[in-house]
Amino acid sequence: MDLSIIILNYRSKGLLKNCLRGILKHPPEISYEIIVVDNFSGDGCPQMMKENFSDIKCVASPVNVGHPAGNNLGIQEASGRYIMLLNPDTVIFNDALDKLVKFMDEHP
Repeated sequence: MDLSIIILNYRSKGLLKNCLRGILKHPPEISYEIIVVDNFSGDGCPQMMKENFSDIKCVASPVNVGHPAGNNLGIQEASGRYIMLLNPDTVIFNDALDKLVKFMDEHP
């Protein structure tokens, strides 16, 4: 696995949905996984994930553990050589993820 994309959600279900659609619209050629952590947002994120993105791992925290600890929940589940912490209001275009991993491989 080349890249683990960790997205921490807190009351951003709509933005998260757009972010995931963008990644899936422009999937990288590298091997990757997406892990969404819902930080007890109460916005229906886990249900939205089941209904729209059932193949993407969703970790639902039983309490709001804050930003760093929420990201750490996702990192614990990750198996990629590289970890990318991505905010849900981010949109990925074209081959940006492939370029990112290529750059990191070329500049250890």
